Amino acid sequence: MKIAYVAIVLALGSTCLSMPARAGLLGSTITASYYYPDLSTLRDGPFDIVVGPTVEISCPPDVDDFCGVISVPFTLDFTDNQIIYQYGPGSSAAFATAPFDGFVFADLDMGAPITGITFSSFGFSELSSSAVSFTGDSVTINLSGAEEGATSGWTVTLQTAVPEPKALELFGAGLLVLLCLRTRHQSRRGAHPQI
Repeated sequence: MKIAYVAIVLALGSTCLSMPARAGLLGSTITASYYYPDLSTLRDGPFDIVVGPTVEISCPPDVDDFCGVISVPFTLDFTDNQIIYQYGPGSSAAFATAPFDGFVFADLDMGAPITGITFSSFGFSELSSSAVSFTGDSVTINLSGAEEGATSGWTVTLQTAVPEPKALELFGAGLLVLLCLRTRHQSRRGAHPQI
């Protein structure tokens, strides 16, 4: 009987230890691409970018990663739940008016599917949240026709449903252990367990 209890506890413990600890972008590898003049024409990339604590792309001095495609200087930074683009200081620049002129960020593994986004920008004209779309693991931002000022930028904040299925497993495991202990205690006393 003891062996069965130990086996149950060990099985539940190993399930709990195998829980994914990450619920954000930090430490993950995402794919970034630039498309122009439409979403079927790849202009630059795809680039695999490891999300870390510092700015991932800075032009200049980087020579790859979109530096030859859009006006410099700019930075592209990824945080645990944000994509941040900042331009300048420089001269004003305009993105081409085309069906699509912008970024596609894919493989955004946050531990749960993306369920929503918020978008903010400064120093841009002709750029609104309607330029941004998303799927469960990607974000697309169409900068077509937008004009960036001498200092400008945008931020996309990713939202996910908080993954909590392991909490239910832990609760169930606790109840199972309590039930087993109660059953064992009552069987030693000669009583039948009441459930």
